[in-house]
Amino acid sequence: MTVHFESIRKAFVLSAVLQLAVFSICWGQSAPTDITGSQMMGHRLTELAQAALSGRTPTHPAQIEQAHILLKRATSIDGSNPETWRLYAEAARMAGNQAELLRALGGYLKLRPSDDVAQYEMIQALLARQQTAEKRIVLLTKIAESKAAKQFTRALRSQVAMDAALYQLQRGENSEYARLLSFALALDATNKRAAAQAYTELVNRRAPANEIAAALFTLFNADPTDANTHALIAELLLAGGLYESAVSWFESHSVHQRVAGQVVGIEVAIGWVKALWGSGRVDEALQLIQQISQAYDAPASTEETAESDHAEPAAPKRVPGAPEVWPPLDVQVLRLAILISTGDQAAVEPACEKLTQQQVKLITSSPGDPVPVANMVWLQLLCGRKAEQAKPWLDKLTPMLEQGDPRLAALRGWMALSEGKLELAEKLLKPLAQENARAAYGLTKIYDQLNRPQEQKTLLQHIFKTDAADLFGLMAAGEARRLSIELTPPEEARDVGSLFANVPENLRNAALHANEFVLLQTRTPRREFNYAEPISLTLRLRNVSRVPLGLGQEQAIPTRVAVLPSLTLNGQAVPQLSPIVVDLHRALRLDAGRTLEVPVRLDSGALGMALDATPGALAKISAMVILNPRLGPNGLLVPGKLGGTSSVRGLLRRNWQPTEDNLDNALAQAGSSEPAIAMRAGAMLLHIYTTLPDGDETAAQKQRIANTLDTAFRRMPAMQRAWVLSYLNPPALREAMKNLLDTAARDRDELVQLIYLLTQVEEPDSPVLNAALRSSMPQLKPFAQATRTLLQLPPSEQAASSQDNGEQSMK
Repeated sequence: MTVHFESIRKAFVLSAVLQLAVFSICWGQSAPTDITGSQMMGHRLTELAQAALSGRTPTHPAQIEQAHILLKRATSIDGSNPETWRLYAEAARMAGNQAELLRALGGYLKLRPSDDVAQYEMIQALLARQQTAEKRIVLLTKIAESKAAKQFTRALRSQVAMDAALYQLQRGENSEYARLLSFALALDATNKRAAAQAYTELVNRRAPANEIAAALFTLFNADPTDANTHALIAELLLAGGLYESAVSWFESHSVHQRVAGQVVGIEVAIGWVKALWGSGRVDEALQLIQQISQAYDAPASTEETAESDHAEPAAPKRVPGAPEVWPPLDVQVLRLAILISTGDQAAVEPACEKLTQQQVKLITSSPGDPVPVANMVWLQLLCGRKAEQAKPWLDKLTPMLEQGDPRLAALRGWMALSEGKLELAEKLLKPLAQENARAAYGLTKIYDQLNRPQEQKTLLQHIFKTDAADLFGLMAAGEARRLSIELTPPEEARDVGSLFANVPENLRNAALHANEFVLLQTRTPRREFNYAEPISLTLRLRNVSRVPLGLGQEQAIPTRVAVLPSLTLNGQAVPQLSPIVVDLHRALRLDAGRTLEVPVRLDSGALGMALDATPGALAKISAMVILNPRLGPNGLLVPGKLGGTSSVRGLLRRNWQPTEDNLDNALAQAGSSEPAIAMRAGAMLLHIYTTLPDGDETAAQKQRIANTLDTAFRRMPAMQRAWVLSYLNPPALREAMKNLLDTAARDRDELVQLIYLLTQVEEPDSPVLNAALRSSMPQLKPFAQATRTLLQLPPSEQAASSQDNGEQSMK
């Protein structure tokens, strides 16, 4: 499977988004003048591992095996680069090799012991070795609570305590589960997983509203940017009748959804409508209902909705020509009730007629079901229609329900009310009023007609306190506004309101104030570089707020970064350079004022290949860095929620001209005793050879290069031989370097053989491949098996996969 420059370049482009997220090439902070041959070879092996992973979707196990072996060799050659160890760990995880994963994580953590994410992964890998739940609990509890645990950060111990709590829950040890869950939150309040678990537990056991509010407050502080938490807070405030406060939290939910490129769900939108209506903002409530209806009639695409002024509700798309999809029944009833409260009879009648038609269909499709029949009776009464229109449906309902059913009694009471039989209506509704909101609201209508204001006020207050978020509670609130009656929320609801009223506005709308929370910076130690010198950036992520924030894609601060490089060679722009996708997740939380730094090798991927192939060109390099990238409406990457941008411009890679003096120097350096010098010279000579035109004038130069490399290759140490061989890709070089390749084919060093198989073998029956399959070398044989497996795959499969990769890279 020969790896030519062009195929590698295409592979890097195609697999950028899919693979660079995992295998982003990073580099340490060593100064370029201090780079060693081992570091150069380690990085080269990592590049080849990345190329080996590309070209197929999904990634074939044989590709993973190749990358795993190459990265293992990279760490054995250069153990000083923590990022190589981290990528090796990722490859071992993909290969499902737990022993290698532990080794890789151990190597990484020796160099980066402060990386909580890797520490946690190491704990999980060790946990997988424990045979029983009891042993796992012992290990986790020891890490979380023992005296020795103080060597770990509180954030890490919190995550471990949460794991122990869940194991205890599975075993039915509820008291120990509760203790460990509380301990996890005490260690780290930004532990969103623990905060969410605590909230869920309280909801499941129907705890008082103030306890649920306290848990939601903790969850909010763990991640102020989670739109779902904003919706939960809004719904809790709505349930307590704190309509205005609920509206503000529904609005902040919408803001976070829009900035994240998402839409407001239908259920949340309905709650938002209720809060608007409850606070007297009737026109806004009807406008939002209109948006919900339009979403069903002609739903916009996600991209269009995401960039509009308001995050409109999402709804299922309707296939052209299919039957009309009506908004949910409760949305239509809510709209009808709001229209009735406004007295807009011109709008009420068609709404009633549409709902009546829908109810007829529901009754027809569900014969024997009393619910749609009862709803039909209520609908006719709500619409103010004559009792004669509701009576047939009530007669149909009566045999479906037991005579003592409160639903039947409430509807009979409303029927009497509509007929003006107030005494009978009161007799039927009053016994139900404390438990049945429909009956209670009907009773307020009776008291209104009988001019009994105090009883009416008391009953409106009762409905409001018990059903503030439901239809009759909202109708009661509207009636109270009409009568200038001030309704008082329950005491515990007022406590809930006070708790969330103290949240700072910028924290609640963090999505609109990203620069007050996160700062992304890009630094580079130098601005000018020579050929084959590493071009490194340092990405700095700083928490500029006054509160600690969790790190990670499911936490407050996003860690996914896209580095978009741009390159000009001798003034000509190089198109279609793929992004380098990096995950900065090296910590579980970032305290206020703290900074996280991650080095990134900029000259990797397609840009690195282009630089390698053009030593004679003056290269100008820039990069745009985007935190939390997402696709915008124009197909370009833009910052998502709490994202940001940074850039670096004007980096120069000096050109190397193939003059006689330079060529003489490179030829002389190919035999240098300094590995880095000899390796750089070898790569340059190979590239120079391909750039020299054919002809008598250059024939002597080409022959000198071939002879020098052939002679030097035989004398080089194995690592340097592997390096030179890894650059011997273009077909034009193979005939010229035939002697060198023949020597390499007979080479008995395992690393050289690995590189030969990767870059030179194209047929599954290659003699070199057959010999490698019989080898006793521990890494060569499995690498050869993986190589043969890939070479035996149908070419059509690879072509189709490459196309798929190209499509996915645009997502």
